[in-house]
Amino acid sequence: MQLSDTEWTVMNFVWQSQPIEAGDVIAELAASNAWSDATVKTMLHRLVKKGALSTESIGKKFRYSATVKKRDCVRLAGR
Repeated sequence: MQLSDTEWTVMNFVWQSQPIEAGDVIAELAASNAWSDATVKTMLHRLVKKGALSTESIGKKFRYSATVKKRDCVRLAGR
């Protein structure tokens, strides 16, 4: 699975904090990277479509977890 630099940033945060609610991901990454909320939401959606993240609906909130291991992504990126 190929990840862009931005996707790596999102995945690293999710790997450290999972499972994590979308609002927490957006708040942290938007502030620390000067990204808009929409940018973070787009990255989360893109990573779900790639199969790197799974999402679970809890009421009106979404919780994300990685479906791939960090070491596997690092190994593939090294090739």
